[in-house]
Amino acid sequence: MLAVRANQSKAMALSQQADERRYLRACLLMIGDHIAARLLDPDTIRRFSNFQSAGFLGGKDGLKAEIRAAESFIAQGYMVLFNDLTHSLRVGDLTLKKGAEIRTFEVKSNPAEYHSKEAVRQTEIPRTIHDYIKTDVMVQPHRFAGVPGVVQGAVRLDSDITEDWQWDIAGQIHKGIHKSGVTHVVRGKKHYLAARRREVEELASMLETLTSEGEWVVSSIQRRVEDHAEVSPFTQWFKLESAVEIMAGDLIVLSAFKMADLASLFAAKGHRLTWKRKMIDLFPIGLEGVGDAWFKADERPNVGDHHRLKLMYAFLAIESYVDIVTFLVSPEASAQMTEKLSRSSLGTAGSSLALDEPLKESGTIQ
Repeated sequence: MLAVRANQSKAMALSQQADERRYLRACLLMIGDHIAARLLDPDTIRRFSNFQSAGFLGGKDGLKAEIRAAESFIAQGYMVLFNDLTHSLRVGDLTLKKGAEIRTFEVKSNPAEYHSKEAVRQTEIPRTIHDYIKTDVMVQPHRFAGVPGVVQGAVRLDSDITEDWQWDIAGQIHKGIHKSGVTHVVRGKKHYLAARRREVEELASMLETLTSEGEWVVSSIQRRVEDHAEVSPFTQWFKLESAVEIMAGDLIVLSAFKMADLASLFAAKGHRLTWKRKMIDLFPIGLEGVGDAWFKADERPNVGDHHRLKLMYAFLAIESYVDIVTFLVSPEASAQMTEKLSRSSLGTAGSSLALDEPLKESGTIQ
């Protein structure tokens, strides 16, 4: 019996070490995500993040070939990012940038491998995504995160929405933490709560008081370390020292909003918000007062889901989220989609399309 208990203790210790190393790797990859976010259009990152993660970089058969290729591109004046050093770039081996030029390069150690069926697929996917960013229309069947099955194409829509990314919120949180160790910052209808690890009980009490009435959505931005690769990393807002504290759990930052407040913002736009409570990030929501039947709470709509994740795990203002979703279900968006489709081979097959309002993230680290 003592031997069994000793082995169980060893197994638990090894499992804990493995979890710690996986998390450390996730932290390192998020630094790569930060670099990717500085290099690429956010919609490009969103598309590249839809695929399966490549796994660990060490021990890969083609790593030496990738390093040689990277050195060659650097000599040609390109900035080179190894995609396996990110969460978000899951297609191709290298991302290259020189001026306005963006390329994705697949490296094969044996030149004959470039003619294989798998290699053709690996090179076609990034080419399709880059063309999509240039033309706003994707005519090839494609999978999108959160959308069941395969859509026949996608259309990016343009709007004049001024998106509020609350770039100064990290500075406000830092001031509040420095003053009292715990802080509550309110921006419009969105709340941010933060505390040092030693004040976690006070933070919990503050959160309990805030959410005592009504239904709330509360998110810890630390979760972005391991999940939701399509969402901009919090390193875009926080300085390195604070970002490391968040990764280590020494600084806890929560975002929160009340569903009644979200409903009131949609009501001001002429829509009645409905939702079904589920313990998942993308619980079903829908809008009444929208002519299109595809945006209902009893289905799994993709409209606005991506932006909802950015509302929860990045710093998109709730008011901007409402503006984006309202635009996506508007007659103006429908007309724009029809016009863009008329210039492509998809025609007007809108029932199997994914719609996007490209985000215009920009700003400086606070």
